[in-house]
Amino acid sequence: GKQATAAELKEKGTAALKAGSNDEAYELYVDAASYVEGESAEPARALLLSCQLNAAAAALKLKEWALAEAAAGKALAVEPASVKALYRRGTARMHGGDFAAAKADLRAAATADPKDRAVRDAFAECGRREAEAKKAEKAVAARMFS
Repeated sequence: GKQATAAELKEKGTAALKAGSNDEAYELYVDAASYVEGESAEPARALLLSCQLNAAAAALKLKEWALAEAAAGKALAVEPASVKALYRRGTARMHGGDFAAAKADLRAAATADPKDRAVRDAFAECGRREAEAKKAEKAVAARMFS
């Protein structure tokens, strides 16, 4: 059935990810997710969550920030408290320059799992990037009005 097809595609996606074929992995995870989207049974929801989380991870590796943010958002629709989804969406938003939204996601992830070092590091990086962006904006403004 649909779930078996999704599971099979997900396995192929994981093999592609391990082989470093991130674009192929992303496509396979998105494809797999499409077979179980809208299913209410728990095994299908768990599979959907996993596919969306993995699609987000593959998109991050591809530096496709908007795709990563969208996949992580779909994972959060299934499991609103998912630390992995919050972390991946926060990371995507940070790279996309949406620092306020990124910090909100990363703060939520850190609150849910205070011991997660990657989340804390990403939050700190987000603060640094935001400060750099503000400094750059000030420099541009200073040049414009000098």
